[in-house]
Amino acid sequence: MYRQLGVPVYPRRWFEAILDRFPDNASVTVVTMAGQPVAAGVVIAYRDSAEIAWAASVREADRLGANMYLYWSLAI
Repeated sequence: MYRQLGVPVYPRRWFEAILDRFPDNASVTVVTMAGQPVAAGVVIAYRDSAEIAWAASVREADRLGANMYLYWSLAI
């Protein structure tokens, strides 16, 4: 979907490098359905703030709101 919207899609090594460089401030959250990943987001934290810097979901999970569940599951 993001590719269809013109948003650049970064390679896996980009995310691996971020997680390696910032192990205490970066994490990946995955939403699964029937044991399969359907949405995921990279969370970056700094001091008292956190944001989902990148997120994606499979098209088949759109009608179920998997991406919204991803955000909701991280709400503090």
